[in-house]
Amino acid sequence: MKLYEINLEIENLFEKLDDESNEDNSTALAKQIDDLQIQRQTKIQNICLLFKNLSAFQNAVADEIKNLQQKKKQIENKIEFIKHYLKNNLFEGEKINGENFSISWRKSESVEVSPFIDEKKFAEQYPELVSIKIEIQKTKVKDLIKSTGLIPDGIDLVEKQNIIIK
Repeated sequence: MKLYEINLEIENLFEKLDDESNEDNSTALAKQIDDLQIQRQTKIQNICLLFKNLSAFQNAVADEIKNLQQKKKQIENKIEFIKHYLKNNLFEGEKINGENFSISWRKSESVEVSPFIDEKKFAEQYPELVSIKIEIQKTKVKDLIKSTGLIPDGIDLVEKQNIIIK
């Protein structure tokens, strides 16, 4: 039986128990309710253990992904090092064709922004070249509501109950 089915059955049996006047039937219904309560506890326990197992597995996978990302970054760094090493030790434009490889060159252009640029002045001068992202800072809005009691238009403060499984 599923947990919601057990809950429904317990509810139905309590309704029958309230309507029942026969002592023997009341005892039988109480026994059924007790059995279902035990099944319910077991079901809840199994669901919580499944949750914990999946959480542990998720954490293990996350750790493995983190390790793989670090290895990927190390490999990317080695690739970039080798690329720069060859670039610095070949003549610019030198083409080399081997049995399993070839080296050629391609021209490209890129824009580099100085770290010392005055972004405000640049934005005033070229507004079409600048993007501005507006984002509501929810924690600051919550602090405002808590401190002043004022709830801005379009904002709702919703109270929730969050389940914790350990």
